[in-house]
Order: sequence, then structure tokens, then C-alpha cells
Amino acid sequence: GSGGKGRFRGGLGILRDYQLLTGGGILTGYCQQTRPDTVPWGLEGGEDGKPAVMVHNPGTDREKNLKSKMVGMTLERGDVLRLVGAGGGGWGDPATRDAVLTDRDRVEGYA
Repeated sequence: GSGGKGRFRGGLGILRDYQLLTGGGILTGYCQQTRPDTVPWGLEGGEDGKPAVMVHNPGTDREKNLKSKMVGMTLERGDVLRLVGAGGGGWGDPATRDAVLTDRDRVEGYA
């Protein structure tokens, strides 16, 4: 998950895939909070959230992590653009998080 660890876990960023269904296209895009120094920070011992990412054709042999600002990138029919939003910072010492919540985070893929 993208939320920072803490007694109270940071909020999770969205994960959204977009697929180009018609002929080629040109991508111009901007994604905020992609640098490690701009992510939502943790407080009172909580960990920072993870930065946002943009990925072209995730999970394929053509996978490529994109820069936060893209201008004029050519896309082909069937290409996928994945956007993952930055996670919020956690609050409090992660070691003090309720064990039931920690287990749930792991099972649901948040940890």
C-alpha cells in the first residue's frame, strides 16, 4: 500500500489504469508528489507515504516508469497507462498499531 505505516496508517492513494482503445495518441501528462521530498510526511513517529508514480504498460516486457511531466510521448492502441496516487503519512509509532489492524493491512495488501 501507499500509506505510511503508523499507529494510524496513512491514507491510500488510488490506482487507476487507462488503456488506449483506438489508434495511436500523444500523451501529455503531469503527476504531482512523485519526488521523495514532496510526499506526505509522517507525524509523531509515523512513516512517510509513498510517492505517486506513472507507469507505461505495467507488468509487460515494455514496462517503463515515467517522469512526473510527460510531453509528446507516443502511445499505441492497447497501451496502458497506470497512475498511482501518493499515500498519506502515518501517525504515531508503527509498533503501537493494533495487531488486528496490522494483520488486516497485510491480508488486504495495504502493508
